[in-house]
Amino acid sequence: NPTGSINITPDIFYRSPDIYQDTEDEQGNVSPIDLTNKSDVWSLGCIISQVMSNISPWTNDTKLFPAGRVFSLSQQCSKITSFCLSPNKLFPIPEAIAKEIKEILAHCLMGNPEDRWSSEILLENLIAYEKLL
Repeated sequence: NPTGSINITPDIFYRSPDIYQDTEDEQGNVSPIDLTNKSDVWSLGCIISQVMSNISPWTNDTKLFPAGRVFSLSQQCSKITSFCLSPNKLFPIPEAIAKEIKEILAHCLMGNPEDRWSSEILLENLIAYEKLL
């Protein structure tokens, strides 16, 4: 960069929606949920999606982020989290990705971490897919 400044890409597009969720105990105390490796599976799914399609996660979703509008980071986090936690909403997987990879990504990018594959299941499926090649 000729000006010496550094361009930083926000990693919010790779964070799982469960990172932004809180839980409430019987006394009404709010705390962050316990994260598992399923959060990392989400992030890896985002990275695989970008590598396979050359499209950054979420940036192609014009319904969520209409062209010509500027959103703050907190607005982006809120919109992505709300979208992912809504029933029957799926991460926008680009069309350019092979069908078999889309199926794997669909399991990695489930909004609810209980529905998302664990890293062990993901690895098993990636190994099975590789044997098909």
